[in-house]
Amino acid sequence: AGDDSTYSRFSGQVSLWMPLAQFTNQPYFVGFSYQTYRELSASDIVKNANLDAYHLRTFTVSTPSGIFASYSSGRLPFDLTSQQTVELGFKTYF
Repeated sequence: AGDDSTYSRFSGQVSLWMPLAQFTNQPYFVGFSYQTYRELSASDIVKNANLDAYHLRTFTVSTPSGIFASYSSGRLPFDLTSQQTVELGFKTYF
């Protein structure tokens, strides 16, 4: 953004995961995650370019077998615009 000043950044994340219901003898789970990043004492150039604060929210429904669906909205540092994303997939742990 044309600003070479130094800055400090605050970041935080809150996550929640809990059982939703039980269908066909397999429990489903719902998850929520909120991430925030904020530049402390950002210059006017950074504020005017809307590069001083970022927020991302994600909602997920998953099964123990690894199948999941999620919806995210917001942006992370270095994203220029807010985005909305839907994911369908399979997750496994080794």
